[in-house]
Amino acid sequence: MTYGNEARTVRAYTYGCGLPISGEQDTRDQHRRRVTLWNALVELERKRREQREQIVAPHVTGETDEERRASRKAAFRRDDVRAALAVLDRETYEATKPLYAKENSGLYWGNYLDVIRGWQTACKRLDAPRFHRHEPHDGKISVRWPTGIPVARAWGDDTQFQIDPLPADLWTRPRRPRPRDYRTVARVRVRTEGRRTPVWLELPIWLHRPLPPDGIIREVHVTWRRIASTLRWQMSVIVELPETTPVPPGTGRVAVDLCWRKRPDGSLRVAYWLDDQGREGEVCLPAGWLAEYRRVEDLRSIRDQHHNATRAALAAWLRTAPGVPEWLREATATLAQWRSPARLAALTIRWRHNRFAGDEAGYELAETWRRRDRHLWEYEANLRDQLIARRREQYRCFAAHLARTYGEVVLEDFDLRQVATGDGRDEQYAAARHQRQLANVAGLRQAIVNACRREGMTVTTVEAALTTVTCAWCGSREHWDKTSELEHTCSQCGVRWDQDANACRNLLNGGVREPVGELATA
Repeated sequence: MTYGNEARTVRAYTYGCGLPISGEQDTRDQHRRRVTLWNALVELERKRREQREQIVAPHVTGETDEERRASRKAAFRRDDVRAALAVLDRETYEATKPLYAKENSGLYWGNYLDVIRGWQTACKRLDAPRFHRHEPHDGKISVRWPTGIPVARAWGDDTQFQIDPLPADLWTRPRRPRPRDYRTVARVRVRTEGRRTPVWLELPIWLHRPLPPDGIIREVHVTWRRIASTLRWQMSVIVELPETTPVPPGTGRVAVDLCWRKRPDGSLRVAYWLDDQGREGEVCLPAGWLAEYRRVEDLRSIRDQHHNATRAALAAWLRTAPGVPEWLREATATLAQWRSPARLAALTIRWRHNRFAGDEAGYELAETWRRRDRHLWEYEANLRDQLIARRREQYRCFAAHLARTYGEVVLEDFDLRQVATGDGRDEQYAAARHQRQLANVAGLRQAIVNACRREGMTVTTVEAALTTVTCAWCGSREHWDKTSELEHTCSQCGVRWDQDANACRNLLNGGVREPVGELATA
């Protein structure tokens, strides 16, 4: 990863944190202001794009898509269109200037710059920036420095970011320290009260790995997200690393074919790799991991069943119970259509503070369900989070192995969003879609790209079309049931190959060859 115009190498150090000791309310307020500023900027950008289309649309003509694209490009070269777009850009800039005023947003300048930078990046994309919904249980705050600060200043002296020091030999002891030995307290500046008085977000942090003593801290981000009924806080410290002698990458080339195929042993193949020396292998999610994830899905199913049964029983009780207050009648008027467990849980908590005579049976029914559903919810959410973390770690380890071993990685160049489309009515398609979601091949590909960038490796992309069905030995394009038969025998040359290994060979060869003769059908 590089930073700034000088392309300096930086690394993100992420640590788990406990619940805040102080400053949580100010932190949430800053997050709310971040969302407000972002949405105001997005609204202006979307309006600018709509007006731009109104200026260009009269000049777009043609019957085919190619003709319309050509006329659209030509429209942007017209003098009258350029003049109108220049006026539009100037008006948008004038409308944006009040939002650029930091004092109008109420944001501390680190958060302000983080929002502006993200918005400017989003405006460069073809798709219009999206609005953000304010979620109190999912947010972020930031502090940053124009030129950075030495890591040594973070140990109690900086005005924006401080960490209580730990023993210097903690990470080099012969015996591994206990988790609680890594615990310390970090403070991130949220805002300024008055003229110079800082307001801190103070929270426990587990410094399981040390910050490089000769590094320069560029940014600090604090994020939080909800896992079931608890908040998971994290802190990411972006550190610029000193210039070092680059380590020469490995040698050779390796091709990686991403896939999501169920193996006979119950595991799920997510990638196959083959190098130019003939060595090959596969990356699989173990059958045990899949079984654990099925437990997550089973827990969700059990929660849904209990929710439906409780709604039906509570509706039957309300029809016959005497003395039901009006507020409860109104709140449960559409009880049969409720799908969210949170809605029934909120009703139960409200009921707890508004008890009435003769409500014992109905209230006990709702309260019993709420306690059990909360337990299952915690179990489901935490198990899912643990399994996702295990999968991410497996992918990162595989990516790091490639980055240390080879000098070039060849990947397929295709848009994963295209394979996610479908009508969903076919059972076979539904099963493949579920396997694709479990595999998360987008996360695996990103892990490989990140590891290669970190090690200075070359990443080459090759057109993915027909790499699986084209024989890498003779170039014949085969037709067979690819979903049920993992291996196939070529009808032209007679070579039997694994379809993913065959795709890797085609990737190493730079793509598919021209077909030999007519299309072959097995």
